[in-house]
Amino acid sequence: MSHARIVRRDVPADALAVDSDPLLDRVFRGRGVQSADELSFALKGLPPPEELAGMARATELLVAAIQRQGRILVIGDYDADGATSTALAVCALRAMGAESVDYLLP
Repeated sequence: MSHARIVRRDVPADALAVDSDPLLDRVFRGRGVQSADELSFALKGLPPPEELAGMARATELLVAAIQRQGRILVIGDYDADGATSTALAVCALRAMGAESVDYLLP
């Protein structure tokens, strides 16, 4: 049996001012978050799609599959955002003209 090892990290004294919660502040600092801006859910904080690894190739594959009416399988995960994004992807692909779109939620 393996034993869990607790690693204590020193975190800077200046708070991130996230809901003024010292515990959350410590957790975020321990995970390397340097500023409250890194925790923003705003779209401006997301990287541009073209910077995501493999995006160009994935786009080419999807365009080719839609053009030749190939089969497309969307695989998602079974939680609130996974099921929702899977449904959205299936609807969007069908709206773009894909006729054979299926999904799998393991």
